This record gives sequence, C-alpha cells and structure tokens, in this order.
Amino acid sequence: MRRERIGYEFVTYIPKQLEDGVLYISPEYAVTAHLCCCGCGLEVSLPLAPAEWKLTFDGRVSLSPSIGRPGWPCESHYWIRDGRVVWAEKLSPATDRAHTARAEAARASYYDAQDSTPAAGAPSTKRAGRARRALRRLLRRGEL
Repeated sequence: MRRERIGYEFVTYIPKQLEDGVLYISPEYAVTAHLCCCGCGLEVSLPLAPAEWKLTFDGRVSLSPSIGRPGWPCESHYWIRDGRVVWAEKLSPATDRAHTARAEAARASYYDAQDSTPAAGAPSTKRAGRARRALRRLLRRGEL
C-alpha cells in the first residue's frame, strides 16, 4: 500500500527486520533505512553526508534529495518532507543518469575541496576526478 506519511526511529544500528512506515535513523553511523514507501518491500538505505543525503529534523523528518531509481522493480520516486511522502514522477533512465552525474560531480567537488585543505601535518591527496569525466561524457553525448 502506497504511503503518504512516514514515522521515524533513532537507532544506533539499523534493525535486520524493518517495519513498514518507519524511517530508521542512525546518527552514529550516518545512515538511514526504510522500506520503500510504495509498499513493495524494497529496503532503501541512504548515507547521510554533505555530498549525499541530508536529513533535517525538527520533530518531523525530511530527506533530500529525492529517493528513487529507475532500476527498482517498483520504479518509485518520492521525497520525504516533514514526515510526509511526496510522490514524484517516475525517473527515466536519462534523467537518472543526469542526476547521478550531477551528484557524482558534487561529491567530487566536495571531497576535492576537503582534500585541498589537509589537517596540519597530513599528506594532501587528490581525487581521480572520475565524476567530472563522467559528467563531461554525458554533456558531450547530449544526455544532460
């Protein structure tokens, strides 16, 4: 059954059996998990990090960006905003590739910025830039 609302539970460890309608949040391990809001039973695990998903909590939970993949059997696509499930159009493979390329570029940019300001005495490391190359390939192909 398609959900319109989702509850939450703060945990240290994500339980092996997820309860429908509950977003499990592990601040200690910076991860969330829930069963897909369409009711298909797919377990959805999302990392929480500046260049990944962002969780906001003010007595209600919100996650951004949206949740969904064209490869999922149910093809669900939704947002969690203030404890509500806001349904969106299903993602096409081309749109998903564009979102993925943007997310990879954002991650690369974020982590490159982190690498360029190493802690005192720490060696500086550079990322390979795979995400930027993937983004440029998609742009050249006209898929963005």
